[in-house]
Amino acid sequence: MKKASLAAIMLAAWFIVSQAQAQVEPIPFRAINDEDGPPAKSSSSYTWQGRTPLAACDGNPATQWMSSGNATSGEGTDSAPWIAFYFDDLYELDRMTVWNFSEADGGRGMKIVNVYVSATGNDNDWKLVLFSVSDGEGGEPAFKDYVQFGNGVYPEYYEDGTWAWALSDPDTIQFDAGVVAKAVKFQILSNQDNNVFGPTFIEPSSNGTIAGMAEVLFYGTKVPEPATMSLLALGGAALLRRKR
Repeated sequence: MKKASLAAIMLAAWFIVSQAQAQVEPIPFRAINDEDGPPAKSSSSYTWQGRTPLAACDGNPATQWMSSGNATSGEGTDSAPWIAFYFDDLYELDRMTVWNFSEADGGRGMKIVNVYVSATGNDNDWKLVLFSVSDGEGGEPAFKDYVQFGNGVYPEYYEDGTWAWALSDPDTIQFDAGVVAKAVKFQILSNQDNNVFGPTFIEPSSNGTIAGMAEVLFYGTKVPEPATMSLLALGGAALLRRKR
């Protein structure tokens, strides 16, 4: 059998496997009892009413994560809040859907956020994600290094002149092709009250120092393991021997 035929067999096998794995599906988070650690963690979070990082990936937007802000008791001041999520494997990211913090006027919700990914799931190799935007000058591609989320609630007015807070639709953010991750981290730069976080952040209002989110879902495709490619190669070699 000619080498070209082997290449064709390999290509066909790869196509079948890739098509089977190319279904964009919700990405599973790491298990609660995983030996590598929890499925989510943050710089700080209230434990009051279960506002831990796990509340943002439990499938229930009614439970919400919240940072400690400038609390003077318990967990202390958190001037640069972040929250990170860990997957059960390595995935190429397609998009994420985020339900922002939705209590009261939603001012504690995230607004401007840097998104980082880790291909290993370790906390020492975060890489900043760039998001493509409309073409820049001369048709050159343009990118931004942040995403912006909307408020988790909005005022809904009724015919009798009254109004109430209503839940907003979640934000869906598309990733550019080729972003692979075993973990994703949100570094929150500001909240919906337009308070900017940072090392020198000083805000007398406890409300203004807090950031939070209700829920996040990531979608993507699982990245094939090297072992899968090795099995394809062995299978192709076996087919070659049978054809001779």
